[in-house]
Amino acid sequence: MYSDVYELVLTSGDRELLLEEIDVLINSLYKTEVRSRVAEVLGKYKDKLAVVRQAVSRMREIKLEVARELPQKAVEDICAWVRKYLGEDVVVDFILKPELIGGATVYWEGRYGDYSLRKKLDNFQFSNTNLQINS
Repeated sequence: MYSDVYELVLTSGDRELLLEEIDVLINSLYKTEVRSRVAEVLGKYKDKLAVVRQAVSRMREIKLEVARELPQKAVEDICAWVRKYLGEDVVVDFILKPELIGGATVYWEGRYGDYSLRKKLDNFQFSNTNLQINS
């Protein structure tokens, strides 16, 4: 429904910024404090900004805990993949967790997955400990 608006939001930080910019537009400060791409897209919805704001605030969120800051290209690729499989109204909340070493943990609609290097190493150490005990 708001594909072009959703494209403006990749991360939860982007969502907060867009909500602020929509508020600026609603409060008639049109184009003075808003990114030009945002103003261009939202200009089509100028009579429905409150509804668009509501749609943006309701975007579903997936949390990805990652071991390090990701380059912008990686953020864009991950967000594109997530939206391809989960829907255009999904925003990604990247959380920095260096203790993961690599990989990521994922929280999505009450489910959790641990795909971190830390977990793999912990599992490997546990299985090696069992082998030594049983030998």
